Amino acid sequence: MPNRQRRRLLLPAVTLTALGLTTTQALAAPSETPKPRPHQAQQQAEIGKKHAKKVQGTAATAGPAFSAKASSAAPGEDEGDEAENSAEGTAQYTEARTAPGVVAPGAYGAAWSQLQSMPHTGGSWEHVTNKPYNEDDPRYRDVNSNSSGGAGFATGRITGIAADNDGYVYAGGANGGVFRSSTGGGQWKSDLGQAAVPLHRRAEPRRGRAALVRHRRVQHRRHLVRRHRRVRARGPQHGEFQPGNRVGGAELESTIIHALRFGGGKVWAATSRGVWSHSTSTLSGPWTLEFAPNPDYLPGGAKAADASAPYKNIANDIAIDPRDPTKVVLAVGWRGGDTYNGFYGKAADGSWQRVASLGDLPTDAANVGNVTFARSADGSRYYAIDQSPDVMAHNPDTGLKGIYVSKSGSPYGPWVLIADKDKLKGSGSALQGAGYQPGIQAWYNQFLQVDPANPDHVYAGLEEVFETKTAATRGRPRAVLEQRFPCWSIDPTKQTGDCSSTVHSDQHAVAIGSYKGKASVYVGNDGGIYRRPGNGAVDAGATARTGRR
Repeated sequence: MPNRQRRRLLLPAVTLTALGLTTTQALAAPSETPKPRPHQAQQQAEIGKKHAKKVQGTAATAGPAFSAKASSAAPGEDEGDEAENSAEGTAQYTEARTAPGVVAPGAYGAAWSQLQSMPHTGGSWEHVTNKPYNEDDPRYRDVNSNSSGGAGFATGRITGIAADNDGYVYAGGANGGVFRSSTGGGQWKSDLGQAAVPLHRRAEPRRGRAALVRHRRVQHRRHLVRRHRRVRARGPQHGEFQPGNRVGGAELESTIIHALRFGGGKVWAATSRGVWSHSTSTLSGPWTLEFAPNPDYLPGGAKAADASAPYKNIANDIAIDPRDPTKVVLAVGWRGGDTYNGFYGKAADGSWQRVASLGDLPTDAANVGNVTFARSADGSRYYAIDQSPDVMAHNPDTGLKGIYVSKSGSPYGPWVLIADKDKLKGSGSALQGAGYQPGIQAWYNQFLQVDPANPDHVYAGLEEVFETKTAATRGRPRAVLEQRFPCWSIDPTKQTGDCSSTVHSDQHAVAIGSYKGKASVYVGNDGGIYRRPGNGAVDAGATARTGRR
């Protein structure tokens, strides 16, 4: 999208990157944020500088990904916005680092129990904020937002989607709540119980099987996690998610859970505190810590009180060989860069060791950041998106290293590059301007989905949604749900009135399901949940809205 549309975002993002203290769950869009207390902001800034210096010192030979050099604002930046940008950048910087922070496992659960036991004061409340919000309404124009781009009604950030072949679709919102549709994306209901919160984007509910979700409380309009747990509904189509159905103990509370993967009779969780696993047949008992690259920084460890602790054991995703579930590859790494970043696999002695080579997919610490995996239903393909700390630090246009395929179906590859920033840019992307091209927010926006009926038909989400039906042959992708601004103007009198329907920006979740034999692909982003036919004709904007959540 145009630079003017994201100016407030870029300054804070550059600031965070330069200070070397950003995480894969850092902020994606500006919003109304109270200014931090001066001493708090100063303290967090000092923590950032110290950690950046520490990382730079220990990674002097690892390449430029660990540079702490600050970048200047883009040319043409309005000087009048500098004070506002600075205040907002400081507020976002502080907020991103005060949550989740270092919180003992079980602390949030205990606080929740105490809250539930407190007396309640009755009263009659009336909902006065249920007016629909139409971004394309000519009465609303904001140069610093995504208004008038064709996305229409906006609801809230969707961070998890799951769909089956009976028309059931689940959508998890960043503000809390699991919403369910039984008609392929309409007539949404939020009747999954008070404990129902975001459904994990990779959970796959099927008829007669339990649905596993992540229980999360987040701050308004943020990806800032207050507490996490896993809960399930015994009947995913009609059951409710309740606190008593929690999977395991309190081990995953206060962690950021990036991905769930299933294999070998276990569910694997990639979290901000390493990789954990749990039996899928026996849901009681604690989670098992499979791997943490720096265990001393975990709660109870010798360095748990260190300011760097929240950033030393970040795991992003897990790839499990469909033919041999004992073969597992862990994608581990802090998106801003650290010496432990890399891919890890199990050695013969049972220990986790770095994977030295995977073909085109980089394995060095400087080029492994936020990673997302996706596997085809027939097991013949594995796909991956890789965000590079080195690219993000030195390429002003993108943070994306590339999209890759393993045509062997094994997470060990060999992996082949099938798309990079330039290929995506030439596919119909709206992001053509200097300083904002495909993958500029790959540290934050990522999803992958393989069509269950075609292992070469793939959807990739970054700021926009891309599609290819010839992935294995490096076929040219196309931006099927791109965000364009053909009629944008801050002056309502200059609107052209021909904005075509499209999705909101910043993609987070994806699923493919069907209703009455018709397949649809669903995407979740900062504006809500959208759908389009999985195959066949679509509308002029290549999309259709599923309804507000």
